[in-house]
Amino acid sequence: MDKTSEVAEAGYYSVKIAENGIVAELTASERVGFHRYTYPEDQPQRLKIDLNSILNSDWGATSLRNKLAISDDGYTITGERDAAHFSGWAKNQKIFFHATFDKKIKDVYILANGEPVDGLTAEHISELIYDNDGKPIKRVKADVTAYVEFEAAGSKTLNAQVALSAVDAEGAENNHQAEASMSFDQARESVRQKWAKALNFSIEGGTEDQKEIFYTALYHTKIAPMVHQDVDGRFRGMGKGSIRNGEGEYSIAYGKAADDQPNFSVYSLWDTHKALHPLKTITEPTRAVQYAKNLVQKYTESGLLPKWEHLGDETGTMVGYPAVAVIADAITKFPDAFSQEEKALALKAAIDSSTYDNYDQLATEWDKPVLDRTLTKHIDYIEQNGFTPAIQRVDGEPVFADYTVESVSYGLENAFYDWAIAQIAKAAGDTDAEATYLARSEGYKHYFDHNPSEYSEYGVTGFMRPLMIDNSFMTPFDPYGTEHETGNYTEGNAWQWTWFVPHDVNGLKEIMGGSEAFAKNLEATFTAESKGTETADMSG
Repeated sequence: MDKTSEVAEAGYYSVKIAENGIVAELTASERVGFHRYTYPEDQPQRLKIDLNSILNSDWGATSLRNKLAISDDGYTITGERDAAHFSGWAKNQKIFFHATFDKKIKDVYILANGEPVDGLTAEHISELIYDNDGKPIKRVKADVTAYVEFEAAGSKTLNAQVALSAVDAEGAENNHQAEASMSFDQARESVRQKWAKALNFSIEGGTEDQKEIFYTALYHTKIAPMVHQDVDGRFRGMGKGSIRNGEGEYSIAYGKAADDQPNFSVYSLWDTHKALHPLKTITEPTRAVQYAKNLVQKYTESGLLPKWEHLGDETGTMVGYPAVAVIADAITKFPDAFSQEEKALALKAAIDSSTYDNYDQLATEWDKPVLDRTLTKHIDYIEQNGFTPAIQRVDGEPVFADYTVESVSYGLENAFYDWAIAQIAKAAGDTDAEATYLARSEGYKHYFDHNPSEYSEYGVTGFMRPLMIDNSFMTPFDPYGTEHETGNYTEGNAWQWTWFVPHDVNGLKEIMGGSEAFAKNLEATFTAESKGTETADMSG
C-alpha cells in the first residue's frame, strides 16, 4: 500500500491507508479490530484474506497451519493461523480469528497451497521436504488464501469486525460477541478516550515539538507488555520451550486470570528492564506489581522465569535472566503488595533461573535448543569458576574447548542480576541466599583488566576484557572489536560494556583506580572516535 499511509488525527488509535482508490481505515478495541473499506463507485467490493504472508521470512519466520471457513449465511469468516513467528524465534504461535461483515459475501475463490478448493472451507499444514537420504532440505509453508467479493448494493463502504484469541475458536467468538457491537466510529472514539486517559500526564515548559516527542515516547511505553487474555479471562500461558519447526506437541499452560491480576505477554526484558520497567514503578505502580507477579506465574507454568517471552513462547533471546531485575524492583519498592508466600516463590523462581543444577530435569521437558538459550552454559561456568570463559579463534577454530560466546556481557549482566536476586532474598527474609548472591554479584571484577600503561593510548586505566578458561586475559585485544552473536560482547564492544556495573558504582571506581581514574575513563569513553571497522550499529 504505497500511495498513502497516515496516522489519523491525534494519532495512534487508527490508521488510514489508500491504494488504488480504496480507502482502508483500521482501529481496534482490546480484542477486536474494526475495519472500514471505502470503494470507488465503479469498483467491486473485494478483499483478499491472506493467512500465508508473514514478516521476516528471510529470518526463518513461516506459516505452519492455515485454516479458514466461511459461514453458510455469508457474513462470517473464521479460522486459525499457526506460525513460527517473530523472526523465527517463537516457534509455535497460534491465533484464532472470528470476522463478521456488514455485507453478504456473494462470491469467493479459495486456494490451499496454490490449488483451488471446492466449498467454503480450507486447511493447509506446512510440511518438510526431505532428500533421498532422509534429510530435510526445505519447508513448504502453509498457504490458504481467499479472494472474497461482497454484495455492493447500498453504500460504498464495507465494515468488518475481526476478533482474535490465542486460546481457541470459542475464545475468538466470545471476544467478538463482547466487543464488536459498536460501529467503527464508536470504536475509534472509545479508543481515543482510552488513550487520552492513558497519556494523561501534565508537563510544563517545552516547545510543541518537544511535547509531541514526549507524548509519543510515553505512548511507546504503553505498547508492551500487553494484556493477553480472552474476555472471560482465559489465556495461553508459557510453554516449556518452543517446538522446532512447529512440529510435535509440548506442554502449553492454559489458565484463567483473576480480575486484579491480568495475564501479560511480550516481555522484551533485556531491552526493557533498564528503563521501561523502572519507569512503570513511577507512572503505573499497579502495573509494575502485576508484571512482577505475572513473571513469577510464568515460572510456575514453565519452570523458568521468562527471558524474552512472546505470546507464550520462550524465545531464549538476549542476555542473562533479566526478569529478576523487574521482580526485585517491584518487591523492594512495594513490599506490602506481596505476601510472604509470594516473596518466597519469587526467590525460588529467581534461584531456579540462575543455577544450572536443574538443567538436566528441565531438558526432559523443554525443547533443548530453546533451553540452551535460556538457561545458558554461562551460568554453569560462573558457578564452577566464578567467571564465564571467552571465545578466541585461530584460523577459525577455538583456542580452548571451554568457552562461551558473549562472555563479558553475560558475566557483567549476570553479576547485576545476582545483586537483584539478593534484594529479593532480603525481602523474603532469606539471609543465606542474600549473602550468596551478594557474593556472586561481585563477579564483574574478574573481567576488569587494570593496566594503565597498556591502555595509555586510549586514555583509560582498563577495560572489561575477555577472560580465557586458563584465567588469562585474551590476547591480542581490541577494545573496538565487535562480532555480532559470535564474539565476547553483545551488540557492543569493550568501550560500552566496561560501564555495566549499575549495582556497584563504588566498586567499579575502586577497580579502575579511584574516583579520579573513573572520571578519566568516563571522559575517554565519550571522546573516543570510531575506527570505522566496527560491526554496524554496535560501536556506539
